[in-house]
Amino acid sequence: MSKYIPAPRQLRQDPALEAALRSSSYRRAIAALRSRRDVDMGAADAVSTGSIFLQSELNKADTRLHMPMEGHTWFQAVPLTNGGGWVDTETAEFVAGGDTNVDGTGTGANDIGVVNFQRSQDVYPTFAWQRSVRIPLIESLKLAQANKSPNDILDKFIRLTWNKTMDQRVYLGPLNQKSGQTGLVNSTLVTAQAAPNGTQGTPSPSWNTKNPIDLVNDVNSMAKAVWAANGYDTRAIPNRFLIPATAWDRLLQPMYLNVAGTPQVSVYENVLKYIEENYYGRAFGVKPEFLAVPNWLETAGAGNTRRIMAYRFDDEYVNFGILQDLQRVGGPLSLQDGAFVATYVGNTGIVKFLAPTTALYYDQI
Repeated sequence: MSKYIPAPRQLRQDPALEAALRSSSYRRAIAALRSRRDVDMGAADAVSTGSIFLQSELNKADTRLHMPMEGHTWFQAVPLTNGGGWVDTETAEFVAGGDTNVDGTGTGANDIGVVNFQRSQDVYPTFAWQRSVRIPLIESLKLAQANKSPNDILDKFIRLTWNKTMDQRVYLGPLNQKSGQTGLVNSTLVTAQAAPNGTQGTPSPSWNTKNPIDLVNDVNSMAKAVWAANGYDTRAIPNRFLIPATAWDRLLQPMYLNVAGTPQVSVYENVLKYIEENYYGRAFGVKPEFLAVPNWLETAGAGNTRRIMAYRFDDEYVNFGILQDLQRVGGPLSLQDGAFVATYVGNTGIVKFLAPTTALYYDQI
């Protein structure tokens, strides 16, 4: 009967393996594992003992914080003014006047003209914003054990909530706080009218059925109308257009022109590029910008139809005040009812149309 030889001793017949098992690094690693002490091991030591799997727990952690996917554009849509703090109202001053004798006085006339001066002031309300965020103590301990900051998560989530409110206040106004308040895309001070009919098939204002040149004509006709409504002052020519996100693809379709009834491909890659280069205001040095707006323009028009907006993006004519930007108050997080609670506050005004004739809405597009 042959003598039984244990498998480990058979394995040690491999000189390289036997040398590794006799190494001092291997003995240190084994001693650390048996004593349950952490040890600073190199890659070779960790692999030789298998402790690399014990320490990583077979897991690769993604340390990034993945937030909900939402589109916020309020900070692009309107000029912002900053500062003021915790005030109750904002004001703006206006002056007007008229001349009884535009031509003036000369040797052939003795009628001295009079310029009538009139000063007025408008008052706009402000709206405070406050949210408290609560994280249970146990969840905070779990985050701390995973080397994640509860404060960082709070700041990012509260910023998301803040942006939702700002979108509401900029585009439609603080409707849930005070009746009669409007925003950028539904102001009663701005003229609204149906877009002109297109030239393709059944005449309709809808962009879904219009030719590329019809879209160009819509944009340019808005510019001409605003210019005329402001005494042909070139400072009023629109330089910003808000487009519903669901209509944005119409601006990206290939540009072509109808010449003698035959569609001709344009040298411009799409309608948007063509409009930017052939805009009505380019002759006066005005380059248009277009912004795709999610949600807010889809039903802003008459009869809950889609609306586009042309306006002069200039804080002298329209603006939105951030009187107190978002901030956390009360010092460090405090323990209440078995949870950490943080309070965030802010204060904003409303969208102020200081020159509403520099804007125009087209509906039913």
